[in-house]
Amino acid sequence: MSFRFKFFSWASSNFFDRQEQLSKFGLDGSAYATEDKAVDDRTIGHNPERLSLLKGGIVYSNAVVTVSPTYLKETLCSGWLSSALMRNRDKYSGILNGIDTEIWNPAKDVYLPAKFDASKTEGKRICKQFVQRGLGLPFEDIKYSICVADQVPLAICITRLVAQKGLHLITHAIKRIEELGGQMVVLGRASDGRVEREFEDLAELHKQGSNIRILLMYSEELSHMLYAAAAEHV
Repeated sequence: MSFRFKFFSWASSNFFDRQEQLSKFGLDGSAYATEDKAVDDRTIGHNPERLSLLKGGIVYSNAVVTVSPTYLKETLCSGWLSSALMRNRDKYSGILNGIDTEIWNPAKDVYLPAKFDASKTEGKRICKQFVQRGLGLPFEDIKYSICVADQVPLAICITRLVAQKGLHLITHAIKRIEELGGQMVVLGRASDGRVEREFEDLAELHKQGSNIRILLMYSEELSHMLYAAAAEHV
């Protein structure tokens, strides 16, 4: 038996079963009831019939991946699955999350109104102005005839609006950036009704005459433009 198993975090570690329950799927539970296969390390000696599907997945998979090389090292040194992961170290790897640098290369990106790179940055300025105008953010100070786009940093937050993303940090950033006179755009969807209502209220509050825009949606094209427009340093 061989399959690809993706190991995300300890949050998945509560999946377990008893030997007899595996038989319902045509598997001989007793064949997996050893410490080097699927016996739950947390119950050795006092509940040997308990099997860990997560541990079994690690043992019988072709490859096991986690969210970063650093987290891989942490899981090898601590936690109830560390011994199983260590025994299967040869197929365990950490893949750092990140963007595809080809698809998101601003020198080639088909979604951008202007292209740019590290040596020619004028296109980034154009992208920023494009976003500011499109979202109705303050763009120029008529009284002093200055371009706000050149003076005000633009912070971008593109994320799923879920608890794991640190919603309190996002709302704090919105408030703090506004206090400091910066601009911020939040792009994302909320799967929880309560969270969605909270951000709908924030979106309505900042709908006009504000340096903040909250867009409860997903847009591939807009994501590319926002990344291109974002301040390099905030």
